[in-house]
Amino acid sequence: MNIKHSISSMKNIFSDVRYLFLALIFAFIFYMLNVIIFDVATLHSVSSSLGFFGSLKILFLLAFNFSGAIKFYSFVSVVIMSFLFGIFISLLAYKTSLNLSQDQKKISILGWFGVFLAFLIPGCAVCGIGVLSLLGIGAGTLSLLPAKGLEISIISVAILLFTVFRLSESMYACEITAFKNFKVNSKSKLKGGF
Repeated sequence: MNIKHSISSMKNIFSDVRYLFLALIFAFIFYMLNVIIFDVATLHSVSSSLGFFGSLKILFLLAFNFSGAIKFYSFVSVVIMSFLFGIFISLLAYKTSLNLSQDQKKISILGWFGVFLAFLIPGCAVCGIGVLSLLGIGAGTLSLLPAKGLEISIISVAILLFTVFRLSESMYACEITAFKNFKVNSKSKLKGGF
């Protein structure tokens, strides 16, 4: 894996404001979903008395104070995964205009597996965030792991990082090929007319 090519490709992609905006939107969605999952009981109890807009205001207050509600390393893990998720989705959106090779499809599948793990346990299981806590599998079962479920978050971050860099590296190769084809086609048009 060539990290320099990956970074160059990401700079090129995210210089387009649409893809940067898309990444930020999906990072925000991932973050907010984790806040909702963590505070689902609170939101459910206030929704009947405060209504939709009151609940929305409480949700944003909970999101703003999320770092104090969970362990610090869980919060950092959620933020990192949120940004990686946003970047991953934005890269996939960029790739839709390009033809995916079989290897690139495998990379995308690996990325979706990382996203799946990130939704299961984005921080530590003991904190009660993630889909597993909604299923009742959180603290009791996963606290038996040495790092209390944090190892699943680390695996998820590693998979998402690998996927983001591999996807962007493959796009760098596609951009170089497209540029070479453009130069060849331009030269042949100059020699032979239109």
